[in-house]
Amino acid sequence: MKKNLTEFLEAFKNEIVALKIGAGSKTIAGITADSKKVRKNFIFCALAGKKVHGIKFVPEAAARFASAFIIETPHSEGSIRQLSNGPLARRSAVLSANGLGGLIGALANWVYDDPSKDLPLVAITGTNGKTTITYMLESIANGAKKNVGVLGTVNYRVKGTVNSASLTTPQSDELIGYLAAMRDNRCDFCFMEATSQALDMGRLNDLKIDGAVFTNLTQDHLDYHKTMEGYFQAKSKLFLELLANSSKKNRFVAINVDDVWGSKLWRKTYSLERVQKLSFGIKNEEAMVQARQVIDNTHGISFVLKIKKESIPVSLNLLGLHNVSNALAAAASAWALGFSLKEIKHGLETLRAVPGRLEQVLEAKDFLVLVDYAHTPDALENVIRAVKNVDGVKRVITVFGCGGNRDRGKRPIMGQIAARLGDFAVITSDNPRGENPSAIVAEIEAGIKAIDQTNYKIIVDRKCAIAWAIGNAKRGDCVLLAGKGHETYQIFKDKTIHFDDREICREILSGRLLEENKGKNND
Repeated sequence: MKKNLTEFLEAFKNEIVALKIGAGSKTIAGITADSKKVRKNFIFCALAGKKVHGIKFVPEAAARFASAFIIETPHSEGSIRQLSNGPLARRSAVLSANGLGGLIGALANWVYDDPSKDLPLVAITGTNGKTTITYMLESIANGAKKNVGVLGTVNYRVKGTVNSASLTTPQSDELIGYLAAMRDNRCDFCFMEATSQALDMGRLNDLKIDGAVFTNLTQDHLDYHKTMEGYFQAKSKLFLELLANSSKKNRFVAINVDDVWGSKLWRKTYSLERVQKLSFGIKNEEAMVQARQVIDNTHGISFVLKIKKESIPVSLNLLGLHNVSNALAAAASAWALGFSLKEIKHGLETLRAVPGRLEQVLEAKDFLVLVDYAHTPDALENVIRAVKNVDGVKRVITVFGCGGNRDRGKRPIMGQIAARLGDFAVITSDNPRGENPSAIVAEIEAGIKAIDQTNYKIIVDRKCAIAWAIGNAKRGDCVLLAGKGHETYQIFKDKTIHFDDREICREILSGRLLEENKGKNND
């Protein structure tokens, strides 16, 4: 249904002031705070950013034929006067609003006709596992011939159409726009990752949630949340506020009760009314969704999935005990959504891989090369343990770094985990951002020195570090590249470059093979 600017201003007459109504079309086709995403007849929201006010990007939005501009106050009166009296205002409306950043979700809901009210929406939160669980749920739903939308770290997918991801959890306007696209494309479900920052900033406040999933809570993002309790409170908001206040009829929670923080959250959900509650766990024998008879295999892991009184054997193509926990989260959610145990088994077993999650570089022949997104202490420990359990692996050489301008407290901890659990660690750069890469590496090294380990090497340049690890790997070894996973870039203080661990590995392996073949030819 097409909407127009007159209706929009009437709906938000208490929040938005019309400074000048321009001539021309007043049809509203969409709304965005990103000038690069403006299309004809979009409303452009010029937010008052911490560094730059969005009013700076109004000319770009105008060039893309925005029908209206909402300028967040405070703003430059001179700039507003210039806009109101200039050529832009003759074809576009100039509006103003206080607290536009907090209002934009409600505006988007009005423009797109509240898409989450008609679209079953499951949000997954926790430190680790969110991406894998969305892929598992997508595989289960696709196997049952359902159409799916996914919003997450790797990308945004709408019924098979893939879009690059700006953030793990998009800003409110973009998020609601994607939900509208999923509804309009007749998606049966949306599975999305919900980060603690997004929850804390209110990006999901205007959504109607059907299901909320909690994976675990381990140290990360303390640069933002300051304490683990603050981190936990941000995650809890999904359950105790957003799901609790959702108007959806068939709401559910699925919570990992093997996790200490998960158990704490589970107790807090007792008060939720008319909500199906599913606990899951590998160790907790009281969990409603369990994994029994867990067996590590060379190419994956098998277990018996038990949901209440029903059970079925499952064989995953993924490595690691942590993926059993992820599978239980997906199974609990799918069960709550009405999928059968056979459909859940089929979906879990047909998922071959998740981008950047223990993803194998197949060009390596005599030894394993695995790329993983592990960038927290818990995740790094999980993947190293998973790799060491693979039959035939003799040594694990871990190449990793830590991101700049992020939680510094985890750096020495991750250094200790890599040196203690792995056979050799190569400390390198990740995404240093505004920090000196050598300073980050030094903080990681301090953790290794504290436990008197010497099985490590420092190579700050990531490409050189990967080349060294591959060049020194022997038959039966595993080179584990941790931290960046699916990412195709590296962020420095003054630039962002293209950088994909998987591509770098193939380039290095190709060069090595050429040298080997050259030597053989000379013989």
